[in-house]
Amino acid sequence: MREILILAQSNTPADSPAWLSSFITFNKENANMFTFVDRFGEDTKKNFIQLILEKLEGRFWSPEVVYEALTALRLCFRETAALDPVSNNDQKVIKMLMDYANLKDEPEPDYQETLPGILVESAKCLVNVVMRLTPNSERILTSLDGPAKIVRLLKSSNAPKELRFPLGRLIFLLSLNNTLVSTFTQLGVYDVLVHILEESVTDLSESSNISYAIEALKCIFKLSMHLGPLNDTSPIKGKGKEPTPEEIEHFTRMIGPLQKILDAPSSELRLRPLKDSCVNVLINVPGPCTKLFQPEQTLQSLIQILKYQTEETTNPAQALTPILLVLTSIAKAIPAARQILKKEVFPNADQVSSSGIEAPSASIDGVGLSSKLIPHMTSFNFALKYYVNEFLFVICDEDANELVRMTGFGNAAGLLATYNLFSMFGGAGAGLAKEVNMPPPREPNVDEQEKEIEEATHNLSLKEENADIPSHPRGQPMGFMEALRSVKKEEIDDNNEDEDEKKARELSELMQKLEAQGIVKIMRKDDYQK
Repeated sequence: MREILILAQSNTPADSPAWLSSFITFNKENANMFTFVDRFGEDTKKNFIQLILEKLEGRFWSPEVVYEALTALRLCFRETAALDPVSNNDQKVIKMLMDYANLKDEPEPDYQETLPGILVESAKCLVNVVMRLTPNSERILTSLDGPAKIVRLLKSSNAPKELRFPLGRLIFLLSLNNTLVSTFTQLGVYDVLVHILEESVTDLSESSNISYAIEALKCIFKLSMHLGPLNDTSPIKGKGKEPTPEEIEHFTRMIGPLQKILDAPSSELRLRPLKDSCVNVLINVPGPCTKLFQPEQTLQSLIQILKYQTEETTNPAQALTPILLVLTSIAKAIPAARQILKKEVFPNADQVSSSGIEAPSASIDGVGLSSKLIPHMTSFNFALKYYVNEFLFVICDEDANELVRMTGFGNAAGLLATYNLFSMFGGAGAGLAKEVNMPPPREPNVDEQEKEIEEATHNLSLKEENADIPSHPRGQPMGFMEALRSVKKEEIDDNNEDEDEKKARELSELMQKLEAQGIVKIMRKDDYQK
């Protein structure tokens, strides 16, 4: 930074090679750095940014130096600190970056044809500005007709493919403001996103195609959230809105690319982020489109995704919640899928002969997925706990006795309390249900689900086959996620629970605390029957 500032103080001519070489050196040295104030100081960073902005506004440098200067600016925007030169003139700076990125009313067809990197770096700078200086930057970009200009440039046949990444990220960031979702839809953004997806999946050996496809899928997920269970504007909790004919058409076009992504080998680590983004979109696929998937092939692909997601230890909730959402809804809608899933999760089911407080050794011996999922049945994360319990319950044919046999009474207590199923276990269950007074595990609300699932906008999953698809009262086929919500949730009225259900609910939290403290290990079934 200081070397470049000295060039400015020395009135170095614009055509001096020192500008280019100094910026190239700075960019190479800081390509993987995300903080600058701790190394250069706050004032130095501010002055550096101010210098670049002034020179860019005055069109002082050659295109080659402009490209390197924009790269340096993007690196500096990674850090929120010392961005005063931008925040103090945010509208002016954003407008200038939009011009450099060719985000205009009518994109110039040959603009920066010889150096497309200028467009890409300018767009990347805008991404970092929006991320670091929200909500003002969003408001300004929108006031400058940013959404229309972004979509228009993406549609342009002359736009370099490298723009797909930053412009896609801008669409995603702006669509986090729900009021802009309909704006993007009306601008025809689905057409261009689906086109990018279709083109990208034709050659997944190219890392750039994977990146473009991921960005397109992230945008599609956010823009179509109103169609799935994470919709927060529907009068019925967990119900998506009815898709329009245009949305049906767009999702129909997506099925082929989505199927190709699902069927790609999960063993290729570089493809897993793409698969995760695909799973996200699958949550919102409208019911009428699900019959277009290859059912058996799709289920096996999702099982492979579940297998590698169970290995996630850093953030298991983010990894598992989406895939469990979809697999549960598949199992709800298609009874035959339950047996396939149960065999994968509990391969030693025939070795378990009786129920107990603890999970049977055959379920936690590490052979099947059950050894990875059962510990999450008592997770402190509401979403993870709820969806793991729901998934295991459904693949056990929604048979409480079978769930207890495979996972142990202590692990299943939360779900039994939620569905008021303790009475099925006679004296033991009734005794347990009278022991306590504490609130139960509950179904996470829409905000919690969205936070877990879309936190960094990573994972989510898919659909069904053409078997017996549950229907809405209006007769429209339900999507997988709607099927997930329709069966048990409507049987429970949280505002009118009776006294027995309240006590049963309160029991589950105590059971989990006892289990966490190791106390439950010394309890006997007879103790609950006294």
